[in-house]
Amino acid sequence: MIMDGQDVLLVAHAHILRVLTTQWLGIDPHMAKMLRLDTAHYSSLGMYKGDRVIEHWNL
Repeated sequence: MIMDGQDVLLVAHAHILRVLTTQWLGIDPHMAKMLRLDTAHYSSLGMYKGDRVIEHWNL
């Protein structure tokens, strides 16, 4: 599981991935529209000093 420190790969439509990112960050899902995610790019979410963060976005 994600919270057990295991890596997880998600492949989905950009709209879903942006909403999932807002949930990971604990912010309002309406903020997903602010996260641009292009085709054939990847992003990674992680932890930093106990906080959920975006490590890389749209690479």
